[in-house]
Amino acid sequence: MPGRLPQRSKMIRNYRGAAIAEFAPALAILIIVVFLPLLDLMPILIGYVGCNYLNSQQADLAAQSLRARGTSFTNQAEVQPRIDAIATDWRSTALGKLAKLNSSTTTIEGPLNSSLHSGYLTCYVRVTTAVQCAPFLLLPFMGPVPGIGAPVNFSIASERVVEDATP
Repeated sequence: MPGRLPQRSKMIRNYRGAAIAEFAPALAILIIVVFLPLLDLMPILIGYVGCNYLNSQQADLAAQSLRARGTSFTNQAEVQPRIDAIATDWRSTALGKLAKLNSSTTTIEGPLNSSLHSGYLTCYVRVTTAVQCAPFLLLPFMGPVPGIGAPVNFSIASERVVEDATP
């Protein structure tokens, strides 16, 4: 029959390239939605763990160095610069550099829960370390979410028994 195209009734379609064609967009979505936010949260996790360690070191120094006499510390003005020096020294370590701290402040409270047991005074000191950690990358498309698009604030407190306490 003239004017009629030959039919390809026996043609079989090859689907081998379909998986590769769908993998590229899926990989792009995975990188943007999953990998970049996880990469962004790693310094926040390192910052939290590192700041917890920093607070523990500061609380130990405060418990060993402070002298509690009755309801007050007699040498808090001498101990506070030493506690702040721990934070400065900690920032120069590898863990402190990975944490990407913007700022940190340390406060000392006490003596807390003072009690007298058989002539000995037992009191506690509370050291609170407040830090601000910056994310690895500021992802603008995620919005101002703390830890992903904005810095995150931590406040870590710990209590220790004051070693030099007299009524």
